[in-house]
Amino acid sequence: MTLTAKDFIDEKEILFVGFSRDEKCFSRGVYEDFVKAGFRVYPVNTRSFTEGGVNVYGGVKEIPNAPKAAYVALSSANAKNAVADLAAAGVKRIWFQGTETADSGVLDQCEKAGIDTFVGCAKMYLSDGFIHRLHGFFAGAKR
Repeated sequence: MTLTAKDFIDEKEILFVGFSRDEKCFSRGVYEDFVKAGFRVYPVNTRSFTEGGVNVYGGVKEIPNAPKAAYVALSSANAKNAVADLAAAGVKRIWFQGTETADSGVLDQCEKAGIDTFVGCAKMYLSDGFIHRLHGFFAGAKR
């Protein structure tokens, strides 16, 4: 099944796998976009920490009643491990930031696990920034 970003946007709870410790990292901006769009976001990093009132989980297993949808912003090598953890946690939908995260091997792994996928820059769908909306317009991103 091919999903659109709208399918994920309708889910108002999402795991955020690849939340960076670096405040200036791209993933922090995407996290803020999800929050502004009304999502309840569960950030995940390999090391749990709390920063600015945000609890960052060290893994999906730490989250009670984890959502069935996830956003993943990792390298494809790390995404393979994350997909295995997400599948074990019962995640049914994964939104990958881009093809650098979701290569054919990762997408095949998801298909075998029965996980629906979407690949696309989250900022094109969520951000109110002019550049991101323009990028989304030319890419055909439907909000």
